[in-house]
Amino acid sequence: MGTAALAHLARRGVRTIGVDRYARGHALGASAGGTRIVRKAYFEDPAYVPLLERAYALWRELEAATDTTLLELTGMLMVGEPDREGIAGTLRSARKFELPLDVYDPADIRRQFPGTQPRSREIGLFEREAGIVFPELAVAAHLDVATANGADVRFDARIASWERREGGYRVKIDDGTAVEASRLVVTAGMWVSDLLGGLGLTAGTGIAEQLGPVDGDDDAVVE
Repeated sequence: MGTAALAHLARRGVRTIGVDRYARGHALGASAGGTRIVRKAYFEDPAYVPLLERAYALWRELEAATDTTLLELTGMLMVGEPDREGIAGTLRSARKFELPLDVYDPADIRRQFPGTQPRSREIGLFEREAGIVFPELAVAAHLDVATANGADVRFDARIASWERREGGYRVKIDDGTAVEASRLVVTAGMWVSDLLGGLGLTAGTGIAEQLGPVDGDDDAVVE
């Protein structure tokens, strides 16, 4: 999230500084691990589908800009009883947005996916447009786009403190420097409570502060 925000802000002409407490390419964040599942038919809520459609387009744009393979559509099989949340929700999202989704009965599942042994009441949903994203490559690609568009990226640098001031924010970095910016974007993952503890947030809590559109007349710090 941090490198994506950094890249998109820099491409818009925003003067942007990115700060990461560890070295470039480290494996200590949520983006480490080789692969991450990506899918469009979100069972959680159909409202996610337009966001996923846009995300897929942005992945392809980033691939083209960096000549890197980031998204591989392998397809994904979900198996469960029709009234289970994951199955019912996936069907709901797929039908609302007419997403390609193959529905299998138990015999179909066993035939199409040997070794899979569904129960008698279970069905299978095969989402052809699901697949995997390569997160480390994606982080590197976003950093390449960000720096190519003038972003200042600082690694092995930790945010010591931040405060809101009239017209923006003042951020102190542990190397003794301070930065003033009109916007502050925090994507600290499991360390969010270190930076935003005063707001009552803990790791896993999402936060978004809408301060108006960000364009080339603004500047931003992304942590």
